[in-house]
Amino acid sequence: MGCIIKRDSGKWWARVRVAGYPQQSRTFDLKKDAEHWVTATERELQTSGFIDRREAEKTTLRAALKRYLEEVTPRKKSKDFETIKIGIFLADKALADLKMSAITSSAVAGWRDRRAKEVGAATIIRELGILSAVLNQARREWGIHVENPIRYVKRPPAPRARDRRLSVEEQVTLLGVLTEEAPRKADGTFGGGGSRNPGSRQLFGWRWRRPCDAVNCCRWFGSTST
Repeated sequence: MGCIIKRDSGKWWARVRVAGYPQQSRTFDLKKDAEHWVTATERELQTSGFIDRREAEKTTLRAALKRYLEEVTPRKKSKDFETIKIGIFLADKALADLKMSAITSSAVAGWRDRRAKEVGAATIIRELGILSAVLNQARREWGIHVENPIRYVKRPPAPRARDRRLSVEEQVTLLGVLTEEAPRKADGTFGGGGSRNPGSRQLFGWRWRRPCDAVNCCRWFGSTST
């Protein structure tokens, strides 16, 4: 059975008691919110069973992040990296100071948009992974009932991988530059210290592996100075 009482402060205190379950109570600014909570809580207890959200309602994300940093992070090989990333979440007061029960997809999306002004998509995706691990740890090991909203948050588009191959035109252009700037030596390497283009000197020392034409181009093995 539920009851609602108006406090001297003007807020509304709601309580639900059901035999066999711990008493549940919350305080609301509006009476209609208290009534909705009582109805929803009674229905939940009668249908799906008891879910204790008290820890989620009194624990902030900041407290969970610090606990994770102390208990979980030190056991990881990536502890130094993860420590820095958790520090970034702790510095964002708009997210870190929320109660765990208030960590919704919209709250995380707000953090994502703020972070996007400072770093790229790949960094945000990695950091969302760390936040997801913290929320899962809180739910599975610490008895803090909180839904993990990360899967509902839209990820920024990941940067394209650098796997593009040179077109035939680009291959011909590169071949022409090499021939002009550093004529091929008898042993098959490019060389010559009198290049007019300092940047082309990075290519000296690359070796032909086989003859080629404009279509098949050529293959060089070695690395630049960068």
